[in-house]
Amino acid sequence: MENKGAVLVCNERVISFIEKPGRHIDGAYINSGFYLLEPSVFDIIHEGFSDFGKNILPKLVIQDRLFWDEHKGYIFDIGTFDGLKKAEEFLRTRII
Repeated sequence: MENKGAVLVCNERVISFIEKPGRHIDGAYINSGFYLLEPSVFDIIHEGFSDFGKNILPKLVIQDRLFWDEHKGYIFDIGTFDGLKKAEEFLRTRII
């Protein structure tokens, strides 16, 4: 978890989000998957570069606008070419 986003939750709400904390956080989930955004979220994204984990998600927590749901299926980190290749190979072996 040290190099993944850490998410602390209470019921359906995210109460804390720490991008790559560098340590284990008891009770935290790993931030993974995909996001569904209301159009108004784009209003808090500044022009130029924004890091979603460092700039946007923590703001949504403060505004009490970040919710979560647990996914119990496969999750692949496709943020690198190696990770994308592994996901493609996995999916290729399961296509009927």
